[in-house]
Amino acid sequence: YRIEEQNDHLCLSREPIRRFEELDIENVPSMIIQKYDNIAQIVNILIEIKKENPTVEPDDIAIITLTDKIPYEYIDKLGYKILEELGWEINRGFDSRQKVKEQLFVSNQNHIKGLEFPFVICFTPKIKNNIRYRNSLYTMLTRSFIQSYLLVSDDQGIDIQKDGLQIINAERCIKTIEPTNKEKEDINKTIIELQKEVHISYKDFLTKIFNDLKIDTPCRKKFEKSLIDAEIEKFDKEATIDFIETNKRFFCK
Repeated sequence: YRIEEQNDHLCLSREPIRRFEELDIENVPSMIIQKYDNIAQIVNILIEIKKENPTVEPDDIAIITLTDKIPYEYIDKLGYKILEELGWEINRGFDSRQKVKEQLFVSNQNHIKGLEFPFVICFTPKIKNNIRYRNSLYTMLTRSFIQSYLLVSDDQGIDIQKDGLQIINAERCIKTIEPTNKEKEDINKTIIELQKEVHISYKDFLTKIFNDLKIDTPCRKKFEKSLIDAEIEKFDKEATIDFIETNKRFFCK
């Protein structure tokens, strides 16, 4: 990033990617945030992309869901609707793990790394606050080199994101303030913890939390099973601890 001081703010920007300099995208918003309603909304976005870009092909577009589990039934319904409205086949990325000519790529975040598309449509139930989730979201959104759509079911706090995005699209930079020394220390500690977690299994991750919270052995299997079914991202330490603390009186009678 290039860092420029502007009064009491820092402006973070980057040089354009050289291999895409020939594209006329100066006035194209890099990202659009919308509240997600239904499958028809995604189809309408595809129709709009096709209308504004007549030469676009199905394999120029990816639809990505930020979910731990692959929503197979949802993707089947989405694929049927896309075929019905646009005549496009979908490429189930969790099976193919690559782009397929003349097919629209659909998958969750686990099968998108290394792939790039002119247009990406990302769906997430809600924007979470933990770093691991945000890293995944960043990876999804940066798979596009022209335009990304971020669709969010739970739009609580989304106005803050839209305000920040408006600045990015208008000024081509992120405006922020420099963290305090204490905040920098906390950030560094979090990064170190995340790097350690990369090398441990989910089982070991849970065991450490159980030990720290002094959870008896008979209760642990109940929590392990419930955490698999709960909509909590794996390795989200804060959410996992909160779930255990909230349900401890029910699981550990």
